[in-house]
Amino acid sequence: MSLTSKTFRGASWIGAASILKMLLKVFSVSILARVLSPEEYGIVTATMVVVELAMMFADAGFGAAIIQKQDIRKKHIATGFFVTLLLSVAFSVLFYVSAQLLADILKVPELSEISRYLFCYLIFRVTYIYISSILAKEYLAKQIALSETISWFFGNYLVIIPLAFAGFSYWSIVIGTIVEAAVLLMLGAFYARNMLEWPKFDQKAFHELYPLALRFAAGRPVNFLSTNVDRFCISNTLGVQDLGLYSRAAFLTKTVSSLFGSMLKSTAFPSLSSIQADRQRLTSAVYRGLEFTAYLTIPIGTLSYLFSQEIILILLGEDWLSAITPFAILALGFYPRLGQRTLSVVFTAIGKPFLLVPINLMTVAFVVAGVYFLREDGLICITASIVASIWLSYFISIIIVMSILNMDLILILKLHIRPILISIFIVIVSIMLRIFMINLEGYWILFVLGVSVLAVIIPLAYVFPSLVFGPRMLELLAKLNLDKYFRRFGFNNAHD
Repeated sequence: MSLTSKTFRGASWIGAASILKMLLKVFSVSILARVLSPEEYGIVTATMVVVELAMMFADAGFGAAIIQKQDIRKKHIATGFFVTLLLSVAFSVLFYVSAQLLADILKVPELSEISRYLFCYLIFRVTYIYISSILAKEYLAKQIALSETISWFFGNYLVIIPLAFAGFSYWSIVIGTIVEAAVLLMLGAFYARNMLEWPKFDQKAFHELYPLALRFAAGRPVNFLSTNVDRFCISNTLGVQDLGLYSRAAFLTKTVSSLFGSMLKSTAFPSLSSIQADRQRLTSAVYRGLEFTAYLTIPIGTLSYLFSQEIILILLGEDWLSAITPFAILALGFYPRLGQRTLSVVFTAIGKPFLLVPINLMTVAFVVAGVYFLREDGLICITASIVASIWLSYFISIIIVMSILNMDLILILKLHIRPILISIFIVIVSIMLRIFMINLEGYWILFVLGVSVLAVIIPLAYVFPSLVFGPRMLELLAKLNLDKYFRRFGFNNAHD
């Protein structure tokens, strides 16, 4: 099987699992939002910021090094496993003893007690990250998708939701999160059982791996700050109530971004790493990635902005009306957030993740400055400054990638024309529906809009595919083995 086929086959599994997981998560959030308060969500969100901080240090980049290194032997896998386990246990202990200090910094007293129960979650997750890297190295995206979907369903639907209704408050999420991580580790270990080696330290293998691992780990503190500085600043300045509102308002963008990032890590990263020396193929892959991201995010972001009130009322209920405006603002950052994920994988695949450090530092500085100057203006203004920082970091990343790969700016702009036209079509139809269906509830208008857009786009894509999709997207779709369909439009079997 060709590299392209492996990549798209893996991406299809991860993508399908991501869509299923997102739909399940939407339903789960809709249920929990009617049981838990914004303050309870804020407490859990603050706790997970601290957990992710510990995970950042515990995951020292050996999993990524295993993927990027071309010649991998058993001793490399055993050594990476040994170091990963050692660091995960060490930082879990440190995380446990520093719980009170972290609670004082974030000004969330409950965090002290909660954190003491999450040290085992840290070990489970970091170990799984390493194991999933081995699976990704072998293009076993199907196994990764199954592990993450099954464990998430188990933790959320069989633990968190029942415990929340039983009155366990935010502890339901804490317990369910630990259970999910344990199930995830067991499934990952099962699927990788024939590839894993017993943890054992080999000095020569360590010296071959750690320069690569250090290259990936060096930028992680800054990456962590850029990813979590918004939640940290909101918790520290506005409190857990506003943090809970913000975390739910950011639910759609952060969930899709996380799932999209998981798909890229499991499929695109291994593939791009294997062709990093072939700049022509790499550049072509980046063009396709940017165009795919635009098709995925620009129409969805437009729809989310136009129907922010209806979406929040459907998902969260009337107790969360204060999240409507932040949600609408965050929808405007949907495209650059996922676009940045795509470009980050490019930096990592070519072995230059350090280029992200100044970009992320700039993002952190921008967010901190925005929170400092706008803290008296409330959550809405702070959210706007956060979205502005996302756009700025994305533009800078585009410029750097263009200079490295000699990409054409005009061509990049052309890749966005069709997704923008689809979004304009959505805006026009939305306005017409609101005018002529003024007496209908908002969610009915949203439903009719979805049906109307699909009723136009799908037949149009079938009859005139080149009108809806550009040549790169058609070529990408052709590589999904839909040869019979695409031969009608002059496409033969595409090669790597």
